[in-house]
Amino acid sequence: MRNSAPYLGSLLDHGVRVLNYVGDADYLCNWYGNYALTIDLKFNGSVEFNNQTLKPWVFQGKEVGQIQNTSSMTFLRIYEAGHEVPYYQPKNALAMFAKWITNRAF
Repeated sequence: MRNSAPYLGSLLDHGVRVLNYVGDADYLCNWYGNYALTIDLKFNGSVEFNNQTLKPWVFQGKEVGQIQNTSSMTFLRIYEAGHEVPYYQPKNALAMFAKWITNRAF
């Protein structure tokens, strides 16, 4: 296994949008560690990203997670989801993927 985190900054600097999503009940890759990795990334937009804070992610009128994002980098914590977010929260995961692939605001 190899750490791919160092490549994320380069991808972001080359215009590739990055989505880091994690279930808050994931004990393999916990959300605290994923968030720490995300805010520690070095890329051209890292100052803008780190000036943001986690805010509620609302879907169908209910808070289902927390999000921090800019146009290129998105961190999304999904409530009551384990390691396989689509298994635990299929509707929320589908909404997340649909918004991501169509580049619509969360």
